[in-house]
Amino acid sequence: MKLFRKIIYILLLSTVLIILSACSEGYEKKGDIITFNEVEISVRDPKSFSIKEDGYAIDSQIAYFCGREIPDSHGPSFSVINKHYSKDRKNVYWSDSYLDGTRYYTKRSYDIDILEEVDPHTFEIMDFGYFKDRNHVYLNRSKIIFADPQTFVISSSEYCYDKKNVYWRGYSISDSDGPSFKYIEMDYAVDKARVYFQGDDFNADLPTFQYLDASYAKDKKYVYYQGKATGADISTFQYLEEGYAKDKTSVYYMGKDIGADVKSFEIDTEGARDKIHTYIYGEKQ
Repeated sequence: MKLFRKIIYILLLSTVLIILSACSEGYEKKGDIITFNEVEISVRDPKSFSIKEDGYAIDSQIAYFCGREIPDSHGPSFSVINKHYSKDRKNVYWSDSYLDGTRYYTKRSYDIDILEEVDPHTFEIMDFGYFKDRNHVYLNRSKIIFADPQTFVISSSEYCYDKKNVYWRGYSISDSDGPSFKYIEMDYAVDKARVYFQGDDFNADLPTFQYLDASYAKDKKYVYYQGKATGADISTFQYLEEGYAKDKTSVYYMGKDIGADVKSFEIDTEGARDKIHTYIYGEKQ
């Protein structure tokens, strides 16, 4: 009974948080009276007030987000790009509405920022939090130093490149070569001279480098897991499944030797085992 009550409580709490988490488009106009979420708000020109999507609105003078004025905005040229980004003839804006943890997630806070130096006429949203204009590329509103917007390409959520450099999470990788860059998989990538894992050159041998599976890779020197040498035997190494791999002497889980008996080790629908132990996430049971 206690477990049932706990489940009901969690479901109710989750429902309340979901309801509170969105900035409701709660505008209502009755004559010259404008309300947002049933609270009257002050607007510059009630007669021209017009409701847009995602909590935005405009009048003949200015734009609004969740009932608050967007500073220095221009209502007649204002347009909504998505729930966070908007623009007018002068500026690009970023807005957010969120439950404030410092107030026990019961009160809502609002952020409205002008994105300085961003050109609204060439502003373009890209994937994974990137955007650009004619002059610069940005990640999560931070300018990526040296990035060329005309040749900038997103390869994954982490890697990008342009005509000169490769970038990892918005930071230029030293001595990288953009034109020859190739993203492989699972945070591995190469250019004409190096192999990278999460943006770091880990000194793998480029001509013999081979990605295997599940973050395992190898070259003529080592078997790697997430860019770190494992000590596994290159010639007999094989990836199995569920993070497990083996060579002629050892069994590995996520790159670590788990001390299992390699001859009897197997994985089936019930898990992993050898002749003595069962293993869960690589741990002996």
